[in-house]
Amino acid sequence: NPNHVRVAFLTAQIGKERERALLAQARSAASRGNVQQAIAVLDRASIAGSNSPVVADARNDIAQRNVDNRVSEFLRRANERLRQGALVEPAQNNARFFIESARALSPNQAEVRTTQKLLTDRIVAQVRTSIANSNADEADRWIVAASDTGVPREDVTALTREVQRLRIATRADSMAKLSQ
Repeated sequence: NPNHVRVAFLTAQIGKERERALLAQARSAASRGNVQQAIAVLDRASIAGSNSPVVADARNDIAQRNVDNRVSEFLRRANERLRQGALVEPAQNNARFFIESARALSPNQAEVRTTQKLLTDRIVAQVRTSIANSNADEADRWIVAASDTGVPREDVTALTREVQRLRIATRADSMAKLSQ
């Protein structure tokens, strides 16, 4: 009798055991670092008709851990590049690139915002150093990088004015020397 209470109970028990086995297999793959295999196991379970919220939650958890791991790796590399002074160059191997990659995956993560702030502070410091060294052209390059990196517009404007003052002072000095 397929409608018997014990059959329904046993069917539910078998379903729970299958679910546990799938979750164990997925967690095992994830713990070995094979996140794609873990997600594939859970996806096959969904295709096979196991629409368990536990399986869906496990899949989301594993996928989120994968994103978190990738964000952490991008931030680790960005911090290395910050220490090395590779703020915006070389292409695709600089602090800005790795921070933008992390921000694309997790734009609201506090650590991403903190690292972004470190980068913008370092770039502004580079602009100020270039101005102090009377190198207006280098300061202009750093100002472009600052603008691209997310330094507030009013700060970029203030830095641009400082570079303009530097250029005017440099011209005045050269004119004074020429007139002498």
